This record gives sequence, C-alpha cells and structure tokens, in this order.
Amino acid sequence: MTSIKMSVNVVALLAIAWLCQQTCRAQSDVSASADHLIPPVTEDAQDAAYHKIMREKLFVTPANYGRILIIPSGVEGETSIALYSEATPARGIEFRITCTKAQKNIWFATSESSPKRSENPVIRVARYDATVPRTAIEAVHDALKKEIERRKPLEPIGKAYVDGTAIEFALPRSGGKTAVGIFGPATQGPRMSQLVRLTKALTRYCMSPSNRSMLVGQVEDIARSLR
Repeated sequence: MTSIKMSVNVVALLAIAWLCQQTCRAQSDVSASADHLIPPVTEDAQDAAYHKIMREKLFVTPANYGRILIIPSGVEGETSIALYSEATPARGIEFRITCTKAQKNIWFATSESSPKRSENPVIRVARYDATVPRTAIEAVHDALKKEIERRKPLEPIGKAYVDGTAIEFALPRSGGKTAVGIFGPATQGPRMSQLVRLTKALTRYCMSPSNRSMLVGQVEDIARSLR
C-alpha cells in the first residue's frame, strides 16, 4: 500500500513539474513574441477627438526626426518629445529636441465619463527646448525607424491587454503620412525595455539642462543598441 502511495506521489510530482515547465515555456514564448511595437488600431470618435486635442496642445514644433508621445493611464499629463532640425541665420542647421507636458491629463479632461468634461479644455502646457548633437538625433531616428519597421499585431494567444501607460513612436513618411508603432503593457522584452529607457533618457535630457552632457552619451548608447 505504501509503495502504491509513493508511486502516485511521484507521478503527481512529475505531472506538476511538467505543467510548470510548459507554463514557463508558454510565458517565455509570449514575452519573446511580444518584444515589438504594435500598429495603431482604428480610432473611434472619442479617441479621434482626444488625439486632435493632444496635437493642438502638445505638437508645437516639427518632428522630422521623430516624435514620442507618452500617454499615462493615470492622472499625470501627457508628454510629447519632438526631434527635428531647424535652419538658423547665425549657426546654420541646428538639431533640436522639444518636450511639451500637459499639466493635467487631457484624456480625463475630455472623456465623456468626466463630470468636468470640455471639448476645448483649458490645460497649461510646460515646454522645454534644447539643442542635441547630430550624432545623437540620427541615432535616435535610426532606432525608431528600426522598431517601427518591426511592428506587428500581437499574437491572438497570449497575455490579455491591461490598462497602463502607452507610448506612441512616430516617424514622418512621404506624402504627408506618418508611420506609428505603439508600446503598451502587453509589449515586453529586451528591445521594448530599451525603448522605454531611451524615452526616459530623452525626457531627462530635455528637462534637466545641468545633466545634458552626461545624458547625451546615454541617449546615443541606448539608441545604438537598437539599430
């Protein structure tokens, strides 16, 4: 009787070990397959109105080297990071970065569920401008291009999409079109982690003048790791 019980226990343990192995492998496969940006989905009327207001409030400069739009899930305001070149009479072509940050969340200010909803909300926007070396802006542009080109829809099986911060990466295309890839809670992996690091480094570079000489090297290193 004892030997039968031991055999049953051994079989049970082997079954549990096999199940854990398969579960871990499945989770690993999902993470590996989701290490990429995803294409934007078709907007409904509310989303279209929201993006229109964000463009009006935050898109104050060109972005011919790329734009990163951070859309928090909470009450924090949205942030736009624009990378562009600009001709100046005295210094010729300058390469610039401009960060604009809404002082409150535009989505909540415009959402139909908000008791203080407004179609044209009064939202203050903080603006930060800086020049950036050509090598850095080109490295970032190339990294964004690479990741946007790698974008693809999520697999039909895998982790469910949950609410969380989204980041839109955009590059201009010919004919006035824009290529967009989106980072979200369901996209994760080494390359996506580097993209988030790059976004944070660019934000700090823009908003922290005293640290720019140190941060520019960090920006270039992260960007080059994605090319």
